[in-house]
Amino acid sequence: WMPEDGFTAGLAICGADLFAAGDHVARYRGHDPTPIWLDSELGPAVAVAVDGDLLVAACRWAGLVTYELDGEADPRRLAMLEAGVPIDSIAIDGTRAWVTFEQAGVRLFDLSDPAHPRQIGSLTTIFGPLETRMWTRGVCPRGERAVVYGIGDTGLRVVEDVGDGTLRTIFRAPPRFYTPGNLHFGTRLVFDGKGHLFFPIGERGIKEDAQDLAKPNGKVHRVRDDGTVPADNPFVGVSNAFPTIWSYGNRNAQGLALRPGTQELWETEHGPRGGDELNLIRRGANYGWPVITHGMDYNGRPISALTAKEGMEQPVLHWTPSIAACALAFCEGDRFPRWRG
Repeated sequence: WMPEDGFTAGLAICGADLFAAGDHVARYRGHDPTPIWLDSELGPAVAVAVDGDLLVAACRWAGLVTYELDGEADPRRLAMLEAGVPIDSIAIDGTRAWVTFEQAGVRLFDLSDPAHPRQIGSLTTIFGPLETRMWTRGVCPRGERAVVYGIGDTGLRVVEDVGDGTLRTIFRAPPRFYTPGNLHFGTRLVFDGKGHLFFPIGERGIKEDAQDLAKPNGKVHRVRDDGTVPADNPFVGVSNAFPTIWSYGNRNAQGLALRPGTQELWETEHGPRGGDELNLIRRGANYGWPVITHGMDYNGRPISALTAKEGMEQPVLHWTPSIAACALAFCEGDRFPRWRG
């Protein structure tokens, strides 16, 4: 199933309804692929989230919008809070919403009265004065705190808000690996519930770096949730290897999620022209980029003559032509049985 309305940036399920963020906020009833637009005049939406009978939409330019869900009836708009700067993503944790903004940090909103959302906190100086082209691309609520993932011209940083405006760096790529440009950052934060944090870094447009264990780019990383390196990471103690690497040969991961009830880590990854991938990420595994690929370069020239090689993982699925795979989530419950698990 694919929506009929251009791009899709986020999905949320409530009962038999599917809400999608894209060109506009859309509602899909049951298995009907025809969208029902919500306030199309608000323009593109980058994220939607559902908590009980509350729908929150992050409209890139219009701001934060709350709706009341009431079964078969159309969602009723409760409030719109103008942001003033472009929104990137949203995460709801009970009555709190963490919202990330392009080049403007993270703001925390109280949704206990969804008709009157209010800002109660912000992290606007996460990345320091020298990192003026840094974007906050992901946020993961952790009770009263949050972990934030930022990317930009000067590298990548993962920080945790530990209260009272204090920030703790969980991971920061060393400056010697910083790469200018705007390609292949990678995104997503995944906690495994056992004290570990997984996150990917794209190869930043330098293909060969994905195979170089001395560099953090083109890898999925694993650290403890306090930023220290687990002793059982696969390349700890390997000469010159970056110790946080969990897997490598990953071009540009866009989705990362644990399969419910297991510790299986799944990833979606952008290929070049063709060759988008769904991967089951395994400890120490090499996913092949750019030695093997099912895609070609954007100019039509081959990147590699190989689609398989001994010692390199094959994707569980690959898409050619590319579908521009993005976020990844697992569906539970009975409403969409073919999607379950």
